[in-house]
Amino acid sequence: SVSYITVIAYWAARTGEHPELPKRKAILLKQQRQKCTHCGLYITDVLDTEVHHKDRNHKNNSWENLELVHTICHDQIHGNYTYERNHAEGKQRQVGIYGVLIDEFPFCI
Repeated sequence: SVSYITVIAYWAARTGEHPELPKRKAILLKQQRQKCTHCGLYITDVLDTEVHHKDRNHKNNSWENLELVHTICHDQIHGNYTYERNHAEGKQRQVGIYGVLIDEFPFCI
């Protein structure tokens, strides 16, 4: 079954507008062909997205400076996660702001 949120994302991506979605997000979703610019995966829950300012200047709202990303991807972009070292394997894992491993999320790399 398809969720209502997925339907909103689909129509916003097709038309660039939807009555329940901010116009800026709808336009970005259409421009990006419904994909997150950070991880490249499809955006299916538009409520779990954020508009990222590429130059980090929130006063620069030109379309070239904006991109729509998953909330967890936005956290990665701005460094709102920490690294946890696994001493047994000598590898680092990204741990999200809530202590959940980022690689446990199926929608974000």
